[in-house]
Amino acid sequence: TGRWDALTASLSLSLRSPIEMSTLVSVTLACNNANAGQDAPLIRVELLRNFPGFSMPPTPVPAAAFITADQQALRIFGSAVFTTKTITQSSPTQGGTNSITVSLQPSVDLSGSNATVTISGVLGASTPSGVVRVYGPDSVLFASTGAWEQKSGALVLLLASGQTLPSALVSTITFDLTNPLEPQPSPDQILIWATGSVPIAASPMVVAAGGVLPLKVDSLNFNVAAIGQTSAVPQGANTLTVTFQTSAVMSRLRSSVVTLQGLVGAATADSVVFPVTMVSPTLDQGPPLFSPLDDLAVSSTDACRWADNRLLVRGLPAGADLT
Repeated sequence: TGRWDALTASLSLSLRSPIEMSTLVSVTLACNNANAGQDAPLIRVELLRNFPGFSMPPTPVPAAAFITADQQALRIFGSAVFTTKTITQSSPTQGGTNSITVSLQPSVDLSGSNATVTISGVLGASTPSGVVRVYGPDSVLFASTGAWEQKSGALVLLLASGQTLPSALVSTITFDLTNPLEPQPSPDQILIWATGSVPIAASPMVVAAGGVLPLKVDSLNFNVAAIGQTSAVPQGANTLTVTFQTSAVMSRLRSSVVTLQGLVGAATADSVVFPVTMVSPTLDQGPPLFSPLDDLAVSSTDACRWADNRLLVRGLPAGADLT
């Protein structure tokens, strides 16, 4: 053991056994680096003895020739930061799946068996707390999973065993959240920080070019809506062409129904099979927007039969209405 004096930043070692002249001595000592960055200080060694003439004055201790610059004794990097920390979303649709893409680059390599990267403040998602899938070109760094906490809008990414988040490259990952059913603005800020071999203090993330901070959710609307006709002649045949584009997915699974209101002046009788022609998207681009009606068919049993272009029904009670 030795005696450490924090005020003078010196360590004193008292011998318990003699050391012969010209004996090579090497010792190790463990300490915690200060928080502030600094260049390697000038370190000296001296020898004091209890009788005159045999003491050695303070002598500079140079760095070993084979070590790298960051291995110089008590050289401390400035506070580690994320030099790249962008985030963006894929969809502002209410209730829709929103792919959140994050790009990261620390100023120093981040490693360690319990190293984590935390992204916090992605508020409002409907996705419940639990494990979420992480994908993208660099998801292997985090074993393709993350721990999601809904209330705080935080995703904790645990660095996979043997992996290092590199300082020389930008690493990109993506994870999916479900947008809320109500519109909401972007949060004021989303924070990111890290723990591990080099802790990184919390700082605001930056929006990727052309993006917005997630989760920004817009009200559903028609992005495009236009209508025109082919004829204004009284009692003439007229074809109306309607073009529209929505900010939401339309599908049979969602029971989507598009209704045009206010078509006053159309002298066409009511119909549940009104013909509609698809202009776009065409069939080679995918299924039509409106499914065609199933083929109509008439069948009969022994209680009814078709005769003289009429359907004859027997066995009906008096006053029965077949309308």
